[in-house]
Amino acid sequence: MNDYRALARCPPGMRISDIRAESEINELTGLVLLKQEKRVVTSPKNPLKPLHVFGIIIRDAEMDFIYVTCWGSREYIEHMASKFEIQSIVRIKNPIVKIKNFDSDDEVYRPWTPSDYCLVLNEPIGLIELTDESSRPDLISLASFPIRDHNDFYTLEDLVVDQRNKINQDANLLFCIREVKSVQEIKNRNGQMRSKLELIIFDQTKDYFKLNIWDKELIKFASSWLVKKTVIFAVDLRLYFNEYTKCLEASTTSRTIFTVNPDISEGYCLYKHAKACQFAQTLPIIDQISI
Repeated sequence: MNDYRALARCPPGMRISDIRAESEINELTGLVLLKQEKRVVTSPKNPLKPLHVFGIIIRDAEMDFIYVTCWGSREYIEHMASKFEIQSIVRIKNPIVKIKNFDSDDEVYRPWTPSDYCLVLNEPIGLIELTDESSRPDLISLASFPIRDHNDFYTLEDLVVDQRNKINQDANLLFCIREVKSVQEIKNRNGQMRSKLELIIFDQTKDYFKLNIWDKELIKFASSWLVKKTVIFAVDLRLYFNEYTKCLEASTTSRTIFTVNPDISEGYCLYKHAKACQFAQTLPIIDQISI
C-alpha cells in the first residue's frame, strides 16, 4: 500500500459526504472514476431539438462517489468532455443537487453509487475544470481502490463451470490482460455504428476469456492496458452466451466501472501469477464448455 494515504491532508471545502438536498455547491473536487461517451437524446418537450449529454462519476473518499450528468449544446458538451479523462482530477462548478429516484430508468441504467443524490450540470453555468494532480495526492490514491469488497468477484472458472446460470447476469471480475485487439466499428440493430474493443483476459483459474468493451471512453481507457502487467477489477459486466463462438463472454454496460491495478491482496497475487505464467500457445483455442 502507498504510505502517503494516511498522511495526505484533504483541503477544506465541500465534500461528497456533505451533500444534502438543500445544498448549494459552488465547487466540488474529485477523481474521475468513470467517464461515459457523449450521447444525443430527444427532448420530450421539443422533439425537434436534440439534447447532448454525458455522465461521469467523481470520488473524494473510498466510499464517497457520486454521478454527475452534464447537459447542453453539442459545442458545450464537446468542450466539457475534451478537458479530462478517466482518473483525472476535476473541479465541478455550480452543479444542481437532485435526490435519486431509484424507480426511474435513469437509475436502473446508471452505475451504482452510495450517495442518495446525483448532480446535474447545465449550460452555461455548470463547468468542469481540470485540476493539478500534484495538489491532491489524497485523490490520486483513490484510483486503486475498488468500489466493491476486495473478494466480491467471480473467478473465470466460476463462470465457465456454472455458465448455464450466469447467462444474462451481471458479474464482478478480477482479471489480467492477455491480448488487446484492434477497435472495430459495428452496426447495431438500430442501424447505428458502435465502437467495440475486444480483450482476451485471464486469471489464475482460466487463461482465455473474451471481454467486449463498447463505450468509447472506456475503450480509450482500456487501450493503454498492458499485456500480463495490468490487473483489472471490473464491476457490473454483463455475461452472455455468444451463439457464434458457443461460449460465455462478458460485455461492458452503462453500469460498468474499471479499477486498474487494485490495491488488494488478490490483485497482487494475480499480478505475480501473470508475470510468471506461460501460455501454451500464441493463439489459444477456446476451451470453455459449450452449452
